[in-house]
Amino acid sequence: MNEIWKNIKGYEEFYQVSNLGRIKCLNKTITYNQDGREKSYARKQSIMRTNQNGKYTMIILCADGHRKSMRLHRLVATHFIENPENKKEVNHKDGNKKNNSVENLEWATSKENSLHAYVNRLNLPPNPKGEDHGMAKLNRFQVERMRLLKECLPIIKFKELGRLFKVSKSQAFGIIKKQSWKHII
Repeated sequence: MNEIWKNIKGYEEFYQVSNLGRIKCLNKTITYNQDGREKSYARKQSIMRTNQNGKYTMIILCADGHRKSMRLHRLVATHFIENPENKKEVNHKDGNKKNNSVENLEWATSKENSLHAYVNRLNLPPNPKGEDHGMAKLNRFQVERMRLLKECLPIIKFKELGRLFKVSKSQAFGIIKKQSWKHII
């Protein structure tokens, strides 16, 4: 994809944003007063460094002595993606908050953004437990049923429990003895 640059609204003389999620500082002569004397220097065009503030990539823009911190994905979406439905949020399609390319962004409602995160399992805790774990063969209801069955029929063998719930004998043993699925009482 070719990189396309657009002036940032409100900062047209100072900065540009690209469709690949980069910010460029434009050539500019900066004039300022120091000790009552006017001084100036030439700022050369350059690609700016970004900051990772929590989940999102941030950029600090300065103009006329004012500094403003902005989220990079919102700048890219505002300048490159039409928003006819006036949706308020920007969704990262691949779930990677560092990928701010226009191809990875789309406008979304809060509900659409939340649903995308849920469907793509983006809001999982760092150490998923139970059915949130990618390798889980059972869900909470099945684990509770297995434990209840063993409690009601203490003579049932772990091998038989495993066969009934389509897990191994050792998995059934671990569930009953609360070595696995510990968070389910």
